[in-house]
Amino acid sequence: MASSPSGAFSAPSIAEQLKTVEMSSDDPVPMESTNLRSEQPTIIRAASPMLLSTTEVLSPLLTDIGTQSSLTAYAGNSFDTSVLLPAFREIQLEKAKYYVMRSTSVLDSETSIALSTWTSGPRKNKIVEKGYLQTAGNVVLIFSLVGSQRFYGVARMASRVDWENTDEDWEEDIWEGRYALNWICLTELPFARVKNVPVSAKTPNWRAIACYDGTEISAPSAYELLKAFSAEEWEQQTHLTN
Repeated sequence: MASSPSGAFSAPSIAEQLKTVEMSSDDPVPMESTNLRSEQPTIIRAASPMLLSTTEVLSPLLTDIGTQSSLTAYAGNSFDTSVLLPAFREIQLEKAKYYVMRSTSVLDSETSIALSTWTSGPRKNKIVEKGYLQTAGNVVLIFSLVGSQRFYGVARMASRVDWENTDEDWEEDIWEGRYALNWICLTELPFARVKNVPVSAKTPNWRAIACYDGTEISAPSAYELLKAFSAEEWEQQTHLTN
């Protein structure tokens, strides 16, 4: 993520946004364009594995997590929760931190849903863990699959990062640590429906659908995504009942 000489955030150009994802030392090479729906994966529901609790001592959290600035808590008007799915209404919307996560592997996405865990490289894990500690565990992750042109689900972070253990189930072998998830929505949301939602009001030309893996987005922008997820879910339920 780029910063100006003065330290102020500088959003990437539209052309840069259209590139797949930011590549860094802990980012895998993007996979070919894949659609979760076309793959029709068989998801095995399983209980979450035992992970370290928030009270257990883990590796020290580093304060330097790169150039990404942390967004301040939302202090604007209250959000209308009546237009959200019940699971979203339980989120403290104004106090939560929200991050867009990008997976490059269908298998890893399925594994995450089945086992209720996630991981990434050290830099990304430090970003979300810092948010977890700052909000007393109120972190919401919005997932997409690189190349699919859609978000595929929303999860709440359910534990700190366990730096001592890394699951062996991941297709990518460059990850470090793990943390628990509570999946609260598994509806697919096409990018076309939320293409104008920015990362934040301060970066109107930097869109949430094209931000880097691990990017924090503002509460108002996250609310627009959650509202779109809700509308998509209700629309699908209507089609199933008709």
